[in-house]
Amino acid sequence: MASRPALFTRDFVRLLITTTTFGLSWSSYLILPKFLLEELGAERDEIGWIVAIPGIGATLGAPFVGRILDRYGRRPFVVAGAGLVTLTSVAYLAVDRVGPYLVGVQALQGLGFLLAFNAASALAADLAPGARMAEAMGIFGASNLVMNAVAPSIAEELAARWSWDVVFVFCAAVGAVATAMAAFLPVGRGGSEDASRLSMRAVFTLPLTSAYFATMSFAFTFATLFHFHQPFALEAGVALVRSFFIGYTGTAILVRIFLGRYTDRLGPFRIAVASMTAYVFVPMALLVFGPEQLWITGALLGLTHGMLYPAVTAVIVACAPSSARASALTFLNGAFHCGMALAGVGAGAISQRYGFPPTFLFASLVTALGVVVLVAGRAGRSASPAR
Repeated sequence: MASRPALFTRDFVRLLITTTTFGLSWSSYLILPKFLLEELGAERDEIGWIVAIPGIGATLGAPFVGRILDRYGRRPFVVAGAGLVTLTSVAYLAVDRVGPYLVGVQALQGLGFLLAFNAASALAADLAPGARMAEAMGIFGASNLVMNAVAPSIAEELAARWSWDVVFVFCAAVGAVATAMAAFLPVGRGGSEDASRLSMRAVFTLPLTSAYFATMSFAFTFATLFHFHQPFALEAGVALVRSFFIGYTGTAILVRIFLGRYTDRLGPFRIAVASMTAYVFVPMALLVFGPEQLWITGALLGLTHGMLYPAVTAVIVACAPSSARASALTFLNGAFHCGMALAGVGAGAISQRYGFPPTFLFASLVTALGVVVLVAGRAGRSASPAR
């Protein structure tokens, strides 16, 4: 039996450490809705619009970012993105109301994340052996994902003990470290002369487009749960919301580390359909278990998302030509952020007018539609293999 190709090379491990450090800064903003509600007195629909801003920017910037990553390599944009997130953390020190300044800071931070995460994702795919792609992308995602529990917990504690200004200084300091570490990453693939010409044609085949739509649909549910479990719990008298992040991150990391290899063996598409079908029922769990048991809903989301996102990523990598890989991954991440933006606006408006139960049930319906589109796209495809 042939041995599996090595995954944990020096460059791959260095990328994981850098991504984890970046995640400690970026993921602290997962608790931003609590800051908006408690410190700025934002309404539900205002919270929705504010958290949607980075997703809108990521969606609009996806075509441009994908092309420059394929043309000029990955490392410069990890550095630039991490640096921009660091600067916006400093800018948050001056936020004292909901207004244009906050909108601008959110937009710039979204651009920073778009650059850093997409470049790092493409670099991870460059460094990973093809036979272990889903496993590699799952582990790469886990390196950032672990901070989804750690960072909000630290941020919530810092805000409770001192102030939100301390949180933003902490984020800026950690972001500066991540920026410095990114400067020592390998450059990654780039220099394709026909990247800009090839990318748009190659990344909108039927299987890829259906995968983008499916990603947008489960991202809608993801963002609805991530952003609106906080006002849901706070308005019910539950003061601490960190258990959701802990439950989510714990199961997601376990799934990605110990089950990621089976995605490659069983087939990424098959795993994507199965896990996305289970995803449909997670918002219902929040209504069943309520705000007092947030960790259960978080754990269920971590279980399904932990299997789904790496599987969809592997499907994207398999269907896109290597010279347009960064573009395809950028459109994947753009679709995810588009879904998050739509959730911010849509779920915010629905919850403001009808309450939280219809909001969470609507999120389930959106993801169910995504399952149908994903399967239909596969059934009608004439997919071209990666080359």
